[in-house]
Amino acid sequence: MKIICALYYYYPYISGLSIYCRKLAEHMLARGHEVTIVTSRYDRDLDAEEEVKGVRVIRVPVWFRLDKGVIMGSFLPTIIRLGLRSDVVNLHLPMVEAWPIARLLPKKTVLTYHCQIRLNNRTLLGRLMERGIKSSFRRAIAQAATTVSSSFDYAANNSDLSDSLEKVTIIPPPIDPVSSDEAAQMQADYFRYRADIPPGSKVIGFLGRIVYEKGIDFLIHAFTDLQKKHDDLYLIIAGDYTDVAGGSVKHMLMRYLSAQDNRIRFTGRLNDAEVDAFYRFIDVLALPSIDAMEAYGMVQVEAMLRGTPVVASDLPGVRTVVQRTGMGKVVPRRDPHALAIAIEQVIYQQDYTTRSAEEVFRFLDLSSTVQMYEELFKGVGEVSRSGAKPLTAPPAGPARAPDRDRAIEPSPASSIGLTENQAHEDHHVC
Repeated sequence: MKIICALYYYYPYISGLSIYCRKLAEHMLARGHEVTIVTSRYDRDLDAEEEVKGVRVIRVPVWFRLDKGVIMGSFLPTIIRLGLRSDVVNLHLPMVEAWPIARLLPKKTVLTYHCQIRLNNRTLLGRLMERGIKSSFRRAIAQAATTVSSSFDYAANNSDLSDSLEKVTIIPPPIDPVSSDEAAQMQADYFRYRADIPPGSKVIGFLGRIVYEKGIDFLIHAFTDLQKKHDDLYLIIAGDYTDVAGGSVKHMLMRYLSAQDNRIRFTGRLNDAEVDAFYRFIDVLALPSIDAMEAYGMVQVEAMLRGTPVVASDLPGVRTVVQRTGMGKVVPRRDPHALAIAIEQVIYQQDYTTRSAEEVFRFLDLSSTVQMYEELFKGVGEVSRSGAKPLTAPPAGPARAPDRDRAIEPSPASSIGLTENQAHEDHHVC
């Protein structure tokens, strides 16, 4: 089966979306399928075409950047040209070109809806552009063979997806089991030395891009309160802040750090071995995201697979991981006080359910992700080759709510933290 996967940013760019697509592509390749990635040549030092772990990657020249996105004149024509000779075209949204592609290739287009769009430009023009992009998403969903969402909770609470649930297939993200090769694992104490943290300390960890929607400012507020009570507590903020689409908010966060905040560490980007060591070293992972730009939070699953509990925001999709496993706490978004209480309960009172890696995989239905995608792609490919009418419901069945995945309205936001105007000044927020 020939599969085209298209997205704006692919490896070596690091984000939840790029990691998701990379894992999916490599698994499909391992199952004997021919996979081609079409993406942006966001860095001119990158090759225009190469193989990354056996996957063919075509990088299209960037004309210019607009907000978080990249404008590429040959992106759409390249996808259409390759798509005509393929069985499936898998578009990873957000993507402005999704609608014309789905309209031209309706029988073979599969959308993977990662998150809502949120532009940095919060002026009237920016909001009008955002509205137009969202309209394009809805048209693409209507035209495509099917749309994949990571959870029913997210789909049912998403304005782009909730009106088309009959065309949505629920497939959890592709997350690999933890390697059993102990010799290949970096020692967890690596971070004790790298971050200069005394033995016996308790550590809160954050891992992700240093951007506005991650809610890191609320985590810093919560930590500031906690360190007044606990002098053994440290905070490690790990993740890229130098190569981020739309820019990072690290410079904004530094305004919150006083001379007394000497127990907060920024590590920058981590490689795979360092990520594994990071999860094993920290006592709790915090995921304080504040809006629907966060749809699942694969980092919280990766932490749980290594035995580390999580405190996550009460956001559709995000909250389901803790709700299903019991391995942590769910707190109202934008609420540093509630975040501090939950972190304290998890670290100092051990108030969470311990799960093995096998149990985490089972509770989150992760073992069937690749097979579900393969069956979905095969079904779409068969319909496309037969010339039949496009599907009105996905081959794997329409979205439905599992017993443990209820659609609940998120908690109301408080007014603490970076405002949109603060976060978006100088266009430094992704």
